[in-house]
Amino acid sequence: MIPESVWRAVESLHGRSWPPRDPDAFIAAVTGESLLPLLFQEETIVADALPRHRALLRLYHARSAKLRTAARLICTILHDIPFIVMKGADYGDRLYGDPTLRPMLDVDILVPPDRMKDVDAILTRNGFEVTFAGGAVTRLASYNERSYVGHDVGVDVHHSFIQRVRHRIDYDAIWREREPYTLDGVEAWRLTPLHAFLYHALAMAKDEFTSPLIRYVDIYLMLQRWPSLPRDAEPLARKWQLVRALYGALRQTSRLFPDLDLEPVMSTLLPHSKREFFDRAILPDVYSVPPKRTRRHQLWVKFHLLDNVRRRAMFAGYHAWATIASRFLNERLPSSGASAAQG
Repeated sequence: MIPESVWRAVESLHGRSWPPRDPDAFIAAVTGESLLPLLFQEETIVADALPRHRALLRLYHARSAKLRTAARLICTILHDIPFIVMKGADYGDRLYGDPTLRPMLDVDILVPPDRMKDVDAILTRNGFEVTFAGGAVTRLASYNERSYVGHDVGVDVHHSFIQRVRHRIDYDAIWREREPYTLDGVEAWRLTPLHAFLYHALAMAKDEFTSPLIRYVDIYLMLQRWPSLPRDAEPLARKWQLVRALYGALRQTSRLFPDLDLEPVMSTLLPHSKREFFDRAILPDVYSVPPKRTRRHQLWVKFHLLDNVRRRAMFAGYHAWATIASRFLNERLPSSGASAAQG
């Protein structure tokens, strides 16, 4: 299922040559990239060492089962509220054909902004507790998601893909075109392939393309199933003003999977000079040990991943406001922690 280039990248990102000389170190690195279940599907790579790590694989499977149960519960209790299942909980079925092959940290759903309070009430009645691990900024109503823990899993409830000032995403179209499907016999909804593809690119850009390699495998599988996605995504990326995010996702994917013919689409997204700048100064090398990132450099990259000056100015204004507002909010909160301020 997975090209050898992915496994080569695992070793290269840790400063080691191919093939692996230390199988256990390689398996530890694979685990860090959320690729362990896929590695067990291989028959030739470090095959002799894999049996020593079956206990870890069983932990992955147990975790997957808990998250699957939580996803099914959420789909059940939110039956009267519009929602969309996103990311790993969707990909496990649609791309991998087996949820145990696609590890995930939590369950992600999208709900309309005006239903966030209703979702909060339903989740808390059903054993979930809101958490603000990201600090006071995550308490702001404008923040694009809210996190919960319960039933030994995490749940992220999004009302937007990302802060809305960064792009011009048509959420009305997303809700209008969402696809119905069944998750373990429970009625649910998911993004269209095109919307899922653009959201995936956007989520990777949000992390400055430092995501675990499993996220690139996600894109690879999307392109295997829907080869026309890059070309189909171009006009919508321009409309949503996330051309640079799409370019970054395609460029990084082409670096990791050189057999994919993505150059024709990439050449239409940005002028040659900007592509050279992005490739050299903005996008990390998928085969090199990443340098330590400073907050200043992160913000510099984030600004360059926005499509135009207006969006950068809006993001800068929002970032400044959110920083001040969160500090003010933090000063007013009781010192006992997040749970004291759930109301």
